[in-house]
Amino acid sequence: MQKQNLGKDSSSQTGSVSQIYDEFCPILLYQFKSRNYTKFETFDASLDEFYSKIESQRSEQQQKAKENSAAQKLNKISQDQENRVHTLRKEVNYCVKMAELIEYNLEDVDAIILAVCVALAKGMNWDDLSRMVKDEKKSGNPVASLIDKLHLERNCMILLLANNLDEMNDDEKTLPIDKVEVDLALSAHANARRWYELKKKQESKQEKTITAHEKAFKAAEKKTRLQLNQRRLHF
Repeated sequence: MQKQNLGKDSSSQTGSVSQIYDEFCPILLYQFKSRNYTKFETFDASLDEFYSKIESQRSEQQQKAKENSAAQKLNKISQDQENRVHTLRKEVNYCVKMAELIEYNLEDVDAIILAVCVALAKGMNWDDLSRMVKDEKKSGNPVASLIDKLHLERNCMILLLANNLDEMNDDEKTLPIDKVEVDLALSAHANARRWYELKKKQESKQEKTITAHEKAFKAAEKKTRLQLNQRRLHF
């Protein structure tokens, strides 16, 4: 009687392979000799063994498949939760970094905001202002060189800021530069505070997300456990 390997049985201490009867035959054919098989004294004995065990073996196989599927679903839920929390933590750290970069460059940020606002107050149109910034960059204006892009339609701009308080590594020729969004309606200090406020909002969202996900996972785990227990009762 031929046996089909189903993989290692996790309940076995010796790491044995769980098997299910595949088929039976009166004699051991050549093509089956490489497979696991069990010999019986008589063909009738093999029939009795096959039909007495095959249903329970198949039921056990189905139950294990359902348990594995349930475990995979729970694992996916847990992984999705971890990914979401990781994303929120990155957003919190990003807000802190933006605020700190503005604080490291307070005078320059205020000077840029003032220059752009004065130009706009004098009636300079957006295209002319953009051209002026490019010209100032080409002429080597250190303040203008910090402007990456103007977003006047949103009353903000993107600045290229570095942490001037940190020492450069031996393999670094220049300080790392990050793009920081600045609101033209706010001072440098106020812009830094805005990023810290965003950081607090992200932290609050993170805490709520963790709490909600923990409850959702426990509920899914309980539901899965009940379903599996109910299925076992039918076998």
